Amino acid sequence: MCGKENRLPQFETIVDVDRYQAKFIDEHQKNKFAFQEGILSLCYKRFKYPINIQH
Repeated sequence: MCGKENRLPQFETIVDVDRYQAKFIDEHQKNKFAFQEGILSLCYKRFKYPINIQH
């Protein structure tokens, strides 16, 4: 599921990742593709900033 990080823009900070994901989901809340992009964003966040993810 997390194998497509290269499809996402390059983010400078974790804040940029959060902003991108929030914007994407806000604009396309009922769109399945947007949901998938949101998942990719979460995967990217785990991939690039593993220390910042605490669940």
